[in-house]
Amino acid sequence: SMRGIPHFWTFTTTRRCLSLPGSVYCPQKARLEKAAAQAVTKKGNRKVQTSPAFRSRVVSGSTSRRSLIIFFLLSTLAAMPSWAAMVPTNETGMGAIFDLDFDPIEPGTQNIDIRFSPELDYVNASLVEIDDTGEWSMLTSANLVPDSSIVEMFFVEEINWCGSAGPAAIGCGSQGGNTIAIEIASATEGDFGTVLYSHELGHNLDLEHDGTADNLMRGTINTANMDLTSTQIETIWLDIPGIIQFDADLDQNFIQITPIVVVAASTIPLPSALLLCVGAIGAVGVFVRRTET
Repeated sequence: SMRGIPHFWTFTTTRRCLSLPGSVYCPQKARLEKAAAQAVTKKGNRKVQTSPAFRSRVVSGSTSRRSLIIFFLLSTLAAMPSWAAMVPTNETGMGAIFDLDFDPIEPGTQNIDIRFSPELDYVNASLVEIDDTGEWSMLTSANLVPDSSIVEMFFVEEINWCGSAGPAAIGCGSQGGNTIAIEIASATEGDFGTVLYSHELGHNLDLEHDGTADNLMRGTINTANMDLTSTQIETIWLDIPGIIQFDADLDQNFIQITPIVVVAASTIPLPSALLLCVGAIGAVGVFVRRTET
C-alpha cells in the first residue's frame, strides 16, 4: 500500500459519486487515485518512486555502487608497496653475532650492541635501483644522517652494481665506510636477514670476504654463516673510533644503524591509508542507507 493511503476503498453509496451518461464519476476517489499515482518520496534532490519494483532497482543499484567503491579502495590499499610497513631490523640476532669473544683494546667489554633508529624514507627515483658507480656514490653521499659514526642502511629494489657490474646482488656495504644497501625483497626476519645485515656491516667494519665455511664474510649468504675468526675480531676492534661507539652510562659498545627506505615517490603511511579507506567505506555506507530509507 502507499504510505498514508488506505489499502482498500469501497464505493457502495451514490452520495459521493455522480451519474454521468454512460459512466459514474466519483470525485473523492478520483482525487485519491491521482494522488497515489503521483506519490513520491523525496530524499535530498532525488525522487524515488515508492513502487516496490522500482525501489528494488534503486537498492540494487546503490549496493552495486557501494561494492565498486569498496573494491576500488581495497584494491588501492593492496597495491601499496609491501614495504610501507617497517622493515625488519633483526637487532637481537645481529647482537648475538657481534657478541665477540675478546676485545684486545679494552678487555671486559666484549660485545657490541646493535641499535636501530626510527625508519626514514628517502624519495629519489634514480636510486631505487643501484646500477653503476655513479648511483652508488650518490647513495654514499646522501648524508641523510649527518654523523659518520652512524650507519645508513638503505633498502632499495635492486642492486646491479657493488664494486663492479654483475648479477643482481642482495646486499652491498662500503668497505670501512658507513653505507649499506639491502635489496628490500631480501630484508627478512630471522637468520637470513640477520646474516645478510651483519655481513654488510662487516664490510663497514673493514672486513674482506672470507671463503671459509660458516664464516660471516663468505661471499654467498647462508643462514649458517655466523662465525668470525680471531683475526676478523681484532680488525673489528681496530675500527674504533669508527662506527663503534661507547655508551658510558651502560658501559656498552654499540653500533647505531638508521634504516632508510628509498622510494620513487612519497607514499601514504600504512596506518593513514587504513584510516582513509575505513572512513571512505563508512561514508559510502551512510550514503547508501540514506538512499534506501
